[in-house]
Amino acid sequence: MCRRSRLWSILALSVLVLLLSAAPSLSFLYDGIHWADSDLPVTWQINQDGTADTAGEFNAVRAGYQVWENVSGSSATISHSWPGQMTYQVKAKAKDSYGGESAWSVARSITIRVILLAVDLSSLDFGELGKGSSKTMTFRAYNAGAGTLSGSITANRDWITLNPSSFAGNDNTISVTIETAGLVESLTPYSGLITIASNGGGESIEVSLLVIPSGIVAYPNPFSPSLGTNLIFWGNSVPYVKIQILNLAGELVKVLEEKYGSSMLSWDGRNEQGNLVTRGVYIFSMGAFSGKIAIK
Repeated sequence: MCRRSRLWSILALSVLVLLLSAAPSLSFLYDGIHWADSDLPVTWQINQDGTADTAGEFNAVRAGYQVWENVSGSSATISHSWPGQMTYQVKAKAKDSYGGESAWSVARSITIRVILLAVDLSSLDFGELGKGSSKTMTFRAYNAGAGTLSGSITANRDWITLNPSSFAGNDNTISVTIETAGLVESLTPYSGLITIASNGGGESIEVSLLVIPSGIVAYPNPFSPSLGTNLIFWGNSVPYVKIQILNLAGELVKVLEEKYGSSMLSWDGRNEQGNLVTRGVYIFSMGAFSGKIAIK
């Protein structure tokens, strides 16, 4: 090689070295990594100091996944759905458009906490309630996971009152009050549904009750025992009561006693001797309360 050719080669190599040494040397800051540790997915932010950067020049990588994400400017936001509830160690690094990579950042702990709504009851049976009465029962809405549970509670019947109707906490006692003033006595149970909606899922609780008369009523009145019909004493005063059946002369015809706590007690129209009584009007008496019944 001639002396001039060797000189050009040396000059070209020198220019190449100068060009390479002119490539920006960038440092990256990781103190801007952010995360939310109570919900999925978790998002963190990777910042670099912006020295000699241009839009689209940097990439970011998720620790453990080794997938470069194209970003621009001085920050990047990357979302990731975590596979389950536990504590993860997250690192980040970046590289410039010349392929130079930074070292991994210091590991940051991210705790994924799954919020899970649970209730201690699936149903509330209020049993038998007298007309015009009220009753309160309770249930718990609690967090069976981690994080902070919050939500709201609604009912599909206007005779159901909830207190509170919303909550924010991991163990919540909810009062459910039934008011029967607007309901009618019926042998068919009333039913309703309580719905709990929360950031940890949803649950529902069934509500049931039977509205019975306050005091005591007798039906059907009149009744026909000769046709096999029984007279029913019904109401919230019937459990464990003793009822006397008298004729209009005040003579005892029959003694009925409820021994099992039922709200119903029947009479087949027979006297103490087991014979059907004659047609007419009779008096039933239970303590200070009395009424009339007719047999036809």
